[in-house]
Amino acid sequence: MKPKKGKLRAGVAQIDITPQYPAHLAGSATGDYRPAKFVEDPLYAKALVLENDEKKLCIVSLDLTIVTKEWTEKIRRWAEENCGIDSDAIMVHATQTHSAPSLGYFMVDEAFEVPSEFEWVRGGELKYFEFAFKQIIKAIEQANRSLQPVRWAAGSGIEGRLAFNRRAITREGKAIIPPRDWPSPLGLTFIRYLEGPMDPEVGVVCFQSLSLKFIAMLLHYTCHPVHVFPKLIVSADWPGAWSDEVRKRFGYTCVPLVLNGCCGNINPNPPFDPEWKPDHYQMGRMLAT
Repeated sequence: MKPKKGKLRAGVAQIDITPQYPAHLAGSATGDYRPAKFVEDPLYAKALVLENDEKKLCIVSLDLTIVTKEWTEKIRRWAEENCGIDSDAIMVHATQTHSAPSLGYFMVDEAFEVPSEFEWVRGGELKYFEFAFKQIIKAIEQANRSLQPVRWAAGSGIEGRLAFNRRAITREGKAIIPPRDWPSPLGLTFIRYLEGPMDPEVGVVCFQSLSLKFIAMLLHYTCHPVHVFPKLIVSADWPGAWSDEVRKRFGYTCVPLVLNGCCGNINPNPPFDPEWKPDHYQMGRMLAT
């Protein structure tokens, strides 16, 4: 698509939100205690502010498992009061990597009393929430300050080798999530078929300065970031790997924001491939290509 010219201005920033201590990783649905042992790759808060003569909006992409309504509203309120962005024009998105903390309690009802030493049972830790919030609003502030005229273009492609519907129907008619391990020698012979669809479209919106430097990209693909999970390792998973690869190829002035789609039933592991190994770096390279 031919780049669009006009009065659009854009500003972008990214700030590190990697925990500096053994933070609880929130990606387990069973509520296990998962203190991080080391960092595989960093987590970022990324903000893109767009403005024309009529409206200003902000997109925030966070390498976190989840962001609750409470903290989303805090972010929106701050941006409205300090950057002049209407709260209803701010999208706060979590990439849902299962190898990161949460921003907000989400596992236990607030009415249920939890001793402070077991705070993680709620799904997160206030110490990290406060740190992440400060970094997120810093990213929004920097993006808002760096507004400049841009031109933009959008495009899409198809990559169907990386994501698979995780709902499989067995010979008995039950819906299950296929195991990652390959039962020897014939594999998952108890599965008749995969139940639902996936979305193979890769969407990209690029923003260039008038000097033709890439300053930002919106990247869209649909898949759970669970390559590194359930290891006790901090990782942005494939959204982080994709972003890193894009910056290598298009310049480090560019900040890529991944907006992964409706990935609830979409996983990266193919149930009928005995050779598959989790590798978020490979997925990042393939999406960048």
